[in-house]
Amino acid sequence: MTVTSVAILIVLTVLFLVLAKQGRRTWLSFSFLGLMAVLGLYGYDLSRIPADVRWFFITPEGYEMVLILSLAFVVLFGLGEWIGYTAGYRNPVPVNTVTHRQSWVQLAIVLFFIGLAGQVIFVQSSGGFGAFYGSAHGSGANFSSAYIYRLFHSSFTAAVILLIFYLRGATLSRKAKAVLVLALIALAFDLVTQGKRGGVIRFALLVAVPLIGLEALTPKRLVLLFGGVLAALAFLVVLPYIRFALNLSNIAELGTAFSELSAKMNNYTDGDTLRTGGKYAVFATLVVQGALEATDHNFGSRWLFPFINLIPRAIWPDKPLRYDFGIDFYDVTNSTSNVLIPKGSYPGGIPESFTEWSWAVLVVWFIMGLVFGWVRGHAVAKKTMMALVVYYAVSVSFVQFMLQDTIQAIFSFIFLVGPFLVLVGIFKLLPRRKADGAAR
Repeated sequence: MTVTSVAILIVLTVLFLVLAKQGRRTWLSFSFLGLMAVLGLYGYDLSRIPADVRWFFITPEGYEMVLILSLAFVVLFGLGEWIGYTAGYRNPVPVNTVTHRQSWVQLAIVLFFIGLAGQVIFVQSSGGFGAFYGSAHGSGANFSSAYIYRLFHSSFTAAVILLIFYLRGATLSRKAKAVLVLALIALAFDLVTQGKRGGVIRFALLVAVPLIGLEALTPKRLVLLFGGVLAALAFLVVLPYIRFALNLSNIAELGTAFSELSAKMNNYTDGDTLRTGGKYAVFATLVVQGALEATDHNFGSRWLFPFINLIPRAIWPDKPLRYDFGIDFYDVTNSTSNVLIPKGSYPGGIPESFTEWSWAVLVVWFIMGLVFGWVRGHAVAKKTMMALVVYYAVSVSFVQFMLQDTIQAIFSFIFLVGPFLVLVGIFKLLPRRKADGAAR
């Protein structure tokens, strides 16, 4: 490891400790989450690889560049978020004056059943309940239509709305309480049995964002939230090693999976090396090295794919697939390295966005910070249902960006707020006596 790499890691760690002492406004920010992700993905993850094989996959100089870009992201995004938050946090509304119309509860119930219906169709098209939930992560799924298998995201949004009502102390009917409990159970069951790291993130933020947005973090809730976040992080770390035993067919092997957990996490002698420890740091470095040598960049055009993908093939039969839509991080990696990256691996949004924009990404990161900061500041200040739901969707998308890439972040945002916004429009057209007034 180069001297520069060590110095940057020290700077990032010191910055993390300084921000951690600044209070809730700082360590509940996107910048702080991003800093945690950088230290975990590109610091801790590399340290898990034994020193004698650490530089077999990558060069110290390439890793140094990953850390330089990470530091630049933290600084530029953080500066943008601070400016955006200041602009969005205007004329804050006192918590005890916040009210939400009951039409939001009706909307949430409808939204949940829309998501549940999408999941039922998806599971049936994948062979039925037993076949789908009895198969390992992703192996038994029919991913032929993003409209169907991503529609279940709507149930997360529905649960957020109902949880906001609960935390605000508003009266929920028995039906609404039953839907909230059913939503939490269904979402938890799906993410656990299928070993979905994205589902863990959405579930954890489902609880965290309403608490933060409504400024409802009492000391007791703060302790519970902190413990829940730690549990979620721990689950994310061990999930790749145990999820083969989480599906219904292999649940009996869960005890064995946990007994072998330590050995698997420290095993660097078989073909699963880059599927577990060191994957993020290695893949990120290879992507950055490839991007530095690339002569062509997309400059954001590939990020249009999630929106174009919404166009049915019945209308556009030759619609390009994701990996045919411009140069991606697999392209630049394969051009410079012989290391086999497992399919479905992601380098994180920092290396991926660098391949997309080259050095122009520095401006993009600052603009991202402005937008994300404004959304957070506006949601905390106004506490409207619309602002809080968008804040939740943006929070999930940011974590998806840090852990995976921008495409996954955009897809997440579209399906968390898309059906929600459609229903909002429909409810506004309904007579007031049926919709309890326009949602606000």
